[in-house]
Amino acid sequence: MKKKLKYNRGLLIVVLLALLQSGIWFAFFPRGTLQDRSQYNQLALNLLHKRGFSLDSEPPFEPTIFRVPTYPMFVASVYYIFGENNEDAVYLSQTVILAIIVILVFKIAFTISASRSVGLLAATIAALNPSLGSFTCELMAEILYTFLILGFVHLLIKALAGKRLLYYLLSGIILGVAALCRPTAQFIPLFLLLLLLVASLLGWGRGFFRDNRKRIAVGLLVLAAGASSLILPWVIRNKILFDKFTLATGIGIVLFNHTALLSSDRVFKGNILASVSESLATNYYPEFSRYKQWRVTADMLKKSVVGNPLASKICPTWDNKWHKGYNSIIIDEIWFNRSLEFVKRNPLRYVVKVVLSPVDSHSNMLIPQISHNKNITPVGKKFMLIPKLALFSMIVLCLFSFKYYRNNPIFLTLLALVCYNVFSIAPITSGARYVIVNYPIYTVMASLALNQLWPAPPRKRVLSL
Repeated sequence: MKKKLKYNRGLLIVVLLALLQSGIWFAFFPRGTLQDRSQYNQLALNLLHKRGFSLDSEPPFEPTIFRVPTYPMFVASVYYIFGENNEDAVYLSQTVILAIIVILVFKIAFTISASRSVGLLAATIAALNPSLGSFTCELMAEILYTFLILGFVHLLIKALAGKRLLYYLLSGIILGVAALCRPTAQFIPLFLLLLLLVASLLGWGRGFFRDNRKRIAVGLLVLAAGASSLILPWVIRNKILFDKFTLATGIGIVLFNHTALLSSDRVFKGNILASVSESLATNYYPEFSRYKQWRVTADMLKKSVVGNPLASKICPTWDNKWHKGYNSIIIDEIWFNRSLEFVKRNPLRYVVKVVLSPVDSHSNMLIPQISHNKNITPVGKKFMLIPKLALFSMIVLCLFSFKYYRNNPIFLTLLALVCYNVFSIAPITSGARYVIVNYPIYTVMASLALNQLWPAPPRKRVLSL
């Protein structure tokens, strides 16, 4: 009893550490530094005032397909309780979610290791993670999405350990909410079924997946049904309104950015860029040039239309149609098709970029208040080396943990989800923001590795496989 009280007290201290770190970012650093916040804010305001799911700031408030609804609904709920445009209340709510994330990390690590010490270590690393702490002060979906994925993992572990289909159903519902927060999560049930097939054939997890394949297969189908019950209504909504059977658009804009930047100057001066400028000069450049990270591509695009009759169409009176749903589909399809042309012209460069994408996305532990600050001092730049080294060390420990836990079914499931989160976005070569959801799982794996280097005495196992 005393030992249990001791560890509960330890977990409380770790949770307070997470709240303290988030409070430091809130009090001493700029908040809301990422530009997507304006879209999430507008969507939340429109939902709050019953104008529908629209990015428009004035009538007719046309519906959009460019975002998914979970995070805007969360922000709208906070606005409803604490006041309109109260972004500070959103940041504080996300701080509470971070505390819950820390508790979930503790539970997952404890379940695998059967050691409260390992659970506390994993929770402490997560609580001190500067990327997670800093994103509590951004009007972005990262913290909420990370919480939903960890909640899904926690329920999935319970489902694998027990025989009740209810846990599969609940985990599927949570996954459906997560997919409506970030669409990449929609294919996780299919990925898990594929994992079950491979693990059964190869005898992974000491034969656990093979021996229980029927029960797990039925459970995963229930999981998929639970997720689909939330995903399908939104997909049907998009089919009715936009004639697109999809959760959201937006792949084209990201893919075009990265494939265009992969190309050489010779290609930019050639026919492909001219083709791009003809297609996009009217609708594309004014919005595209607003984004600092894409300004290089935008400037090259602008140069290509100098002397072109279409250049006159790029004017201050552009009516911001990019924000409207159907035009978003049209433009996103144009970007996507032109991206394929860049890939066909530079297939080897694209393949290399996709292969190196995980390295690129993990090369920096993203801290937006510092990474996106133009006025960062030399001391600040040196400070950024600390989280980079911490992330590198954590990944090395994750690789080390595989040696000892490769036969643990729960560990293999976590590893599979990490691989899915990394490689599902590799083809569009997205950046560090998309792997933040993996950080809590990395802390679990790193703590398991440290436990092998300096073993902690095992405690009573909560779930056994």
